[in-house]
Amino acid sequence: MTTWRAFVMLAWEPKFGAYVYPVGVFGVTAGAAAVLGEPYVSWVPMTYERGLSWRRRLANPITEELVQDWADRGQLTEVPLLAGSAEAVLAETVETLLNGLLIEVLPVFHERRAK
Repeated sequence: MTTWRAFVMLAWEPKFGAYVYPVGVFGVTAGAAAVLGEPYVSWVPMTYERGLSWRRRLANPITEELVQDWADRGQLTEVPLLAGSAEAVLAETVETLLNGLLIEVLPVFHERRAK
């Protein structure tokens, strides 16, 4: 059975001086391989520009070292996966996380459009 790890990808927010803006969720297979399997990625809508650095990063092979480095820098937040079929659990986790992120992000976009 494949073991997955799931992460929320964060973009830099100059106002706070930290990686706090969620732009998407990605999952990779965990393991001892030098290069991890192709990531499963889902993006938060309307965050294309903020997510550009992540799109560039994920276009290259992903290693455990890179994932750990991104996490150490605060650019990723790992989220726990529930037990069950790896692919189904990953898809459910991603959907749940994106729904939660959209609940937080969409009101902000609505406020911006109203101004």
